[in-house]
Amino acid sequence: MALLFFCELQSYLTPTLKTIIAMDDNASDTIEVYFDITMDDLPCRFTSVDLVDDFGEETRNVTSNIVKINKHWHKGKLLEGSVHEDKDMLHEEEYDDYDDEVEEVVDRFAEVDEEGHHALHIPGDRFDHILKYHHLTFVNFYAPWCSWCKKLEPVWEDAAEDFDHKEFTHKKLNIKFAAMDCEANSELCAKYKVRAYPSLLVFKGTEPVYPFYDGHRTADDLENFFAKSVEEYETHMPNVYKHEACQVVGWLTVARVPGNFHIQAWSEHHDMAPTMANLSHTVNHLSFGLSIPPSVKSNLAAKQQLLTNPLDGKSFGCELHSAPTHFLKVVTVFLDGYPDFPFYEMTSQNRITNYEENEIPEARFVFDFSPLAITIRRITVHWYEFLTSLLALIGGAYTIIQLINNFFGTLGDVVQKGMSKTK
Repeated sequence: MALLFFCELQSYLTPTLKTIIAMDDNASDTIEVYFDITMDDLPCRFTSVDLVDDFGEETRNVTSNIVKINKHWHKGKLLEGSVHEDKDMLHEEEYDDYDDEVEEVVDRFAEVDEEGHHALHIPGDRFDHILKYHHLTFVNFYAPWCSWCKKLEPVWEDAAEDFDHKEFTHKKLNIKFAAMDCEANSELCAKYKVRAYPSLLVFKGTEPVYPFYDGHRTADDLENFFAKSVEEYETHMPNVYKHEACQVVGWLTVARVPGNFHIQAWSEHHDMAPTMANLSHTVNHLSFGLSIPPSVKSNLAAKQQLLTNPLDGKSFGCELHSAPTHFLKVVTVFLDGYPDFPFYEMTSQNRITNYEENEIPEARFVFDFSPLAITIRRITVHWYEFLTSLLALIGGAYTIIQLINNFFGTLGDVVQKGMSKTK
């Protein structure tokens, strides 16, 4: 009886939720999208928020109601930066100074050896040190008596000098042509399997990248080969912009039709390299419509609370020249008791999108609004129903006890009569 009473009391105190699906009669033409997204490997000066919908409306580099906050990585932690100002907000005279502040450039042309060679002639005892100092080094292993080496020497120097003028996406990339005298450093050359002169080999740091170069020995061919090695190296670098990140916070007003807003690497004053764009990001918050008051949200089931912002706190990583795409189906929800305060739930599907060579990747948030709306009603037990159930419980329990008592009483009488006959 006590157990049944406890179950009835719990049913009375705990309302249940009933979901009703009907056509959405929300007459609003627009809705706000609120977001807080951290681009893990994209500086704020190259971060653009664009908006597109099926009405044909397209807005590039939206700045109103959006704040970009500079951040940077240090020892695996994302540290706060200052509020970013777009370059179009700077005065013209500030523009050059701004560029100098935000990006340091390695002057490879100024790096020469003691004799003024752009192809550094490296002493044997400093070979490892020079390799560690450079990200990539293209080394000519030669012997002074070798006739082919003598023919290559001026071509090698011309290629090195021209190469130092080349620009690459990563401005702080330290790359260099070099030369090593194998007659003076025979053991070192043997270590790297040099068996003929000249032998040309690329080093990534201190690691040799075999096989040896066996192409034409013209300045253009040597430059093009090393340039391809550098570009290949850049595509696998973990962070193109030297640990810069950008937190994008704000809101957009969008039409209630299918569309998308996306974040991409774009700049009015730069030509972006599509293959170098890294659109990895973390969604700190993303929701449609106004925030749900805690008093309202507490009435929702845990799963429904999650569906109001299912991407919050999730990170989406990708390789260079690809980007995560999020497909969002948005549904209007009404909670019984709050008819004038609709909120929105959404489901999400996420995938990595690969792009063509000349396409700039975009971190897309594609949204579509469901024509159906959900009404959530709280079903509670009325006090008179609880009282009726309680009385029924008491009456039923009493009746059952009486039946059991009568059964055992009758059974006892039968047993006593049987024992009397036996005597």
